[in-house]
Amino acid sequence: MACIGAYRNQHVWLYTTLSLLGSAAIFRIYAGLAHGADFLIKAIESPYS
Repeated sequence: MACIGAYRNQHVWLYTTLSLLGSAAIFRIYAGLAHGADFLIKAIESPYS
């Protein structure tokens, strides 16, 4: 969907991708706060730092 939106220069196609990424981030934060899950900071950080 993001590739179609970028190719056609139509922002409507990007809503699906943005909502998927946004909801995944919100629910991951909720899992960390409510259930003690890791916040995946190690996955975001560079392995060379």
